[in-house]
Amino acid sequence: MPYRVRDVNQVNPQALRDPDTGMFNVPDPRAQYEDDHPLVKAHPSYFIKEGEEEAPAPESVRIADVVEQATRAPGEKRRGPGRPKGSTTAKNPGA
Repeated sequence: MPYRVRDVNQVNPQALRDPDTGMFNVPDPRAQYEDDHPLVKAHPSYFIKEGEEEAPAPESVRIADVVEQATRAPGEKRRGPGRPKGSTTAKNPGA
């Protein structure tokens, strides 16, 4: 059964390494490929059987309610997990 390039790969094509020649090729989305084609064998997730339906893309993706901020904002005070609540400076036993 012939294979074709998946819809997502038609929109965002990628160069695939041909296992026989070692060269990179961008498969033609209009072409059909046989199941014994070297690119189909080496990169099966890039292709889909002709006539099969692809799973639809999700309509939306849930975004986290709260996103942790990696750096502190101006004027924001932070405490690390190892610091007691009232500590503002690191303890220096030699001082």
